[in-house]
Amino acid sequence: FERMIWLHNLSSLVAVVLGGLHTYTAFEYDGSEYAKFQGNDIIKFLFDCKTNLSGTIALGCMFLLVLLSFFRIVRYYMFQIWLSLHIILAVGVVVGLILHGVSEAYFIAVWWGLDLLVRYGIQAVCRYRTRARFRRIADGERDTHEPAVEISFPKPAGFDYNAGQFVQIAVPSF
Repeated sequence: FERMIWLHNLSSLVAVVLGGLHTYTAFEYDGSEYAKFQGNDIIKFLFDCKTNLSGTIALGCMFLLVLLSFFRIVRYYMFQIWLSLHIILAVGVVVGLILHGVSEAYFIAVWWGLDLLVRYGIQAVCRYRTRARFRRIADGERDTHEPAVEISFPKPAGFDYNAGQFVQIAVPSF
């Protein structure tokens, strides 16, 4: 998945730019009657009615998603916060789009839900259960003074691998 992040980021950036152009066009042209009565105030336009507010929420969530994901350092050093915000903001985008009247958003929501169910189902079925042992490594055992933890576990039966493959390990806090 790491190899495709650039494409995900690019498509997200394009979506935000197109959403911004859609907002500007709606204000400038579709909102001409609105401008006559309310003045030429885009802030009032963005938050005025259900349609405008839902579009503003969707675009704002998309903008925050792109902004938080643009800097790789945010993902690396604050991953749990970034992941939680990414999920919350993505739900905000889908809900905002549904309220905005974008019928394709239902397809996106169903597809996303199926993707999550399939991935978690595969993880639940294929996950190797082992009794891992954790040991804090003392300062004197390493060259650096940074804290470290050693994780060891026996190789389970049926755990086959080829040279160059890797294993992702989810470590609960302890």
